Amino acid sequence: MNTSEFAYPFPPELIAQEPVEPRDAARLLVCERAPHRWVHSRVRELGHFLRSGDCLVINTTKVLPARVMAKKPTGGRVEVLLLGEMRPGRWEALIYGGKVRPGGALLFPDDIQTQVVERRLTGSWLLACQNGELRTLIERYGQPPLPPYIDRTSVRERTINDRERYQTVYAQEPGSVAAPTAGFHLTETLLRRLEIQGIQVVKILLHVGWGTFRPLRAAALQEHQMLPERYRVSAEAAQALNIARRRGGRVVAVGTSVVRALETVADAEGTIQQGEGESQLFITPGYRFRVVDALMTNFHTPRSTPLLLACAFLCPSGDSWQEGRDRLFALYRDAIAYRYRFFSYGDAMLLL
Repeated sequence: MNTSEFAYPFPPELIAQEPVEPRDAARLLVCERAPHRWVHSRVRELGHFLRSGDCLVINTTKVLPARVMAKKPTGGRVEVLLLGEMRPGRWEALIYGGKVRPGGALLFPDDIQTQVVERRLTGSWLLACQNGELRTLIERYGQPPLPPYIDRTSVRERTINDRERYQTVYAQEPGSVAAPTAGFHLTETLLRRLEIQGIQVVKILLHVGWGTFRPLRAAALQEHQMLPERYRVSAEAAQALNIARRRGGRVVAVGTSVVRALETVADAEGTIQQGEGESQLFITPGYRFRVVDALMTNFHTPRSTPLLLACAFLCPSGDSWQEGRDRLFALYRDAIAYRYRFFSYGDAMLLL
């Protein structure tokens, strides 16, 4: 498979620059995989498409305000996205807006200075600093790590409270540098309604890292390697999901991060095991899903790993990868025709 096969055209004006209010007013394109047909709805009507005994699985990761501004010794400004502390005093980062070199320095607020150690093979940089300084910097000055297609340059756009809206309402444990965006649409009221309906809400964790949004630069899909992301599936969550599946309930994943965590801990027979570690699972068309029966997900950027996962989910056993891609792009074309809002702050699909 060539990565160019997973590009598609779309009108740039459909890229959502701000979220809808209330959250569950977002539009929802609901697709039955067999037969391949779909209807238009709203997230607040999610319960109409689920049934008692299903499990709705959510990712409780919390996004770090990991975007900070820095200066080079020459005075030039750069934007730094702190991806995580690899070990005490050593941080992985992405740097935008200016050239840096190994051995150079970056100057942050509060006179915090880091040294640029090296460029890593993945394209990120390694920064050296005093232990604890950058974590304090994030807490004081960090901004939400919005994707580059969300413009915050105008006065009006700066009034949007991204610190609150670039999180799910159930975010608990800090650790992500990108949001599990499918969960943006869920509200506490909607979740309570679903539980009253007999749908169990199960919590798991996967800290979304750079590996999820890193571009597919290689021409051949098999040359791309997912970067590790931390996950945790508790014994209670695994037990609840296994019991529901034995009773005929469906596992409904809210977001591709949930899919990757659950498929990582599932054994060959489809039994979900408790587990904690790092996942590098790269789901592409042709993958056979072990435990996830339905997927709620946003509309993804071209040539991205979440897009490939959605293609794989629409490719039933025995079908070619082209059929999965074509089915997804048919949904995308209809969404474009009906002026759905795309990407992180956009609308959603439910694949059943």
